[in-house]
Amino acid sequence: MNKRNVKKNTKRKKRGTLRTDRVIKLALVIVLIIFAIVIYKIFDKTILNEDKINLSGENYYQYFSGLKQDYSGKIKIETDDDGTKMILENDRVIYLDSTPIYYTDVLGKALLPTEMELVAVDDSFYRLKKFSNIIQENGEIYSKSFNKKSQKALINSFLYDGDDLYFFLDETTVRIGDVEYVLSPLSYAIVTYRDCIELYNYEKEEFTIINDPETVSLDVIAENKAHNYKINMSVDSVSSAKSQYLLLNNISELKEVEY
Repeated sequence: MNKRNVKKNTKRKKRGTLRTDRVIKLALVIVLIIFAIVIYKIFDKTILNEDKINLSGENYYQYFSGLKQDYSGKIKIETDDDGTKMILENDRVIYLDSTPIYYTDVLGKALLPTEMELVAVDDSFYRLKKFSNIIQENGEIYSKSFNKKSQKALINSFLYDGDDLYFFLDETTVRIGDVEYVLSPLSYAIVTYRDCIELYNYEKEEFTIINDPETVSLDVIAENKAHNYKINMSVDSVSSAKSQYLLLNNISELKEVEY
């Protein structure tokens, strides 16, 4: 074999080796891509789905300043720089605040679209995860995360959004001057200081708006007679036989409710 043939054979071997290396590298890349896809799907099912909220398939309603809004059909939940929004089938967009969303066809069930402060009277403060369900069953009240099965009994407590909204878990009497309003469990009050008072009675489905200057200048007191405590909703304070304190508004820093 002459030198020219040796060189040709050497070149062929090198080309063959390079092709083999490329095939191996390409195969490794494909395997890594497939592995990444599999890992993502597993992660998506086990982790990410816990934070995905799908409201489709149920009928809901919500009140804004006394006006009832009904929702049904396909409902998407998205978050952008402006906040959390609900996108309906007709492309109508509702930006969500702490106003409770109620299930139309399920008695005693509400959905809270924002984080809420769980005030356990004479105990402590906790953070209730956004899109938690509040459920009334057999005279008891429970909270339940949207995508979880476990639930927690809520005893001697109420919910506060850190601003103006109070969500009541027991029958509560709201007193404004000499006038009293008895609200059922799962009702709420919005007290905008010296401006407006909104009361929603869940059991009777009655919405009351009070904006008379003389009336809104009075302190608005919510009294839970069963557990013997009062909330001054005008100044966000709680008093009971054992304690007296102001409510917190830094909800994100509170410990999350454990189930």
